[in-house]
Amino acid sequence: MSSVEVPPVANMAGLLGRPVPENIYGTLTHNFIPRELGRVLPATENYVTHIPVTSKVTHFFHVVTDSKIYKVSDTLSKKRDVWDMKEIKDIIGTDEGITIKLLAKVSSDEVTVKSKPFEGDGILCQALPFIFANRSRILWQSFTEAKLIPEPEIYQCHFFVGYQESPKKKFAACLLISSKTLYVCSLKGGLPALIKEKFPADRITGISTVPGNERAIKVSLGAISPVCITSDIEDCNALAYELRRLVWDTRKANIAIQQPSQP
Repeated sequence: MSSVEVPPVANMAGLLGRPVPENIYGTLTHNFIPRELGRVLPATENYVTHIPVTSKVTHFFHVVTDSKIYKVSDTLSKKRDVWDMKEIKDIIGTDEGITIKLLAKVSSDEVTVKSKPFEGDGILCQALPFIFANRSRILWQSFTEAKLIPEPEIYQCHFFVGYQESPKKKFAACLLISSKTLYVCSLKGGLPALIKEKFPADRITGISTVPGNERAIKVSLGAISPVCITSDIEDCNALAYELRRLVWDTRKANIAIQQPSQP
């Protein structure tokens, strides 16, 4: 049995004001690595698990590493597809299979997601979303704190949105929420690349729904009130919740979601 330590994110030590254990984010333990996977997995990645799945009566394996998910032939010898975990919006697991939701397009007016369903064993398919959530969190925290979020702030979550300040100022964006600040980032290669705007939590003074669009909310940020268009109503509700949580955590204020009447 061998193990690989996940390096700690520096911001955690900055927040606590003291060193943190090197394995603060856990240890990836290699309990079993099929010999055949040496043909499809690069040496730079660490094997986590694999599960059998079926798509259109063809059998495959989903092989999970610490940064990607591979779709591999049932002989574990040929790579059929690969998804970077930062491209995956979510994984849904049921008794009958899993659905991988991939971020397909982010524009100033919409966010689209495509779904890839697979049949599989109930227990394994229900476990995969938890494995993905853990790995995805570590990846996004490491990525954003290394490139965008300054110490001592800590990454909390992110949302891809169509960001609209006005008809003439709108763009595809990723909203990064840290422990203190809301960051609006432009995209490059599908990932947040440059901070365009940043708003301390005390600038968030109101949140309201957008009549006629259940996928959008309007956020009052002092002099501006941009509309943020998400991929679906669940994502929209989650964004509103996380913004309200940021305000509560930083200044113990409870912002109600306003619901303007249909014009």
